[in-house]
Amino acid sequence: MHSGNSTLFTVVKALLLRPLPFPESERLVEVSLREQRIQLSHLEGARLLESTRSFAATMFAVRSGEARGFRVTPELIPLLGVRPALSRALARSDGGAKVLLISFEYWRSLGSPDIAGMALPLDGGAYSVIGVLPDDFFLGVRDAKLIVPDIRAGERTVARPRPGATPAQAEIAGLLHGTRVEVTPLARALQGSDSQPVVLLLATAGSLRNCRRIWGRDGAA
Repeated sequence: MHSGNSTLFTVVKALLLRPLPFPESERLVEVSLREQRIQLSHLEGARLLESTRSFAATMFAVRSGEARGFRVTPELIPLLGVRPALSRALARSDGGAKVLLISFEYWRSLGSPDIAGMALPLDGGAYSVIGVLPDDFFLGVRDAKLIVPDIRAGERTVARPRPGATPAQAEIAGLLHGTRVEVTPLARALQGSDSQPVVLLLATAGSLRNCRRIWGRDGAA
């Protein structure tokens, strides 16, 4: 029993504490406000921040029903340092275009097609596939299939501090006229939505262990 619990907690620790699959991911942070939704314009002029971009999780209408994905400001993928497994990443010029990136798993489910000239019906329009994300891509939702550029992405803001700099909450708060700002390592910020099933697993394992202590292996008191 003890060996089984040790194995479980080893797996859980690995799931919760694994680094994000981005170059220098430890330097990525999420910037948020408690009182209101943060806007990228709020952070203009923050000397310690090299770049800030945003994203929002959403559901898209596709031919087979619905697919989970993200709307992102076009430069988010380059900010994360993600290199697509096929073709190219999003660029600033893609802001108003009907283009998208698809996940590696989704690409495989389609039969691993050549994506040159490939289009997918999305939200009532035809979107051109410009790239396939790497197999380990992760942005808080593991079954996300699509990434669409949107200059108004909003919801969650990602920043990368300049080399050698640590984000200064006081400086950012000053830019926001005293509004309380939270700066959280991105790995920790994304862990919340992805860790719920793991926490449930731990809770279930703990409950089962307590039941066995109370009732015994055969269920008798």
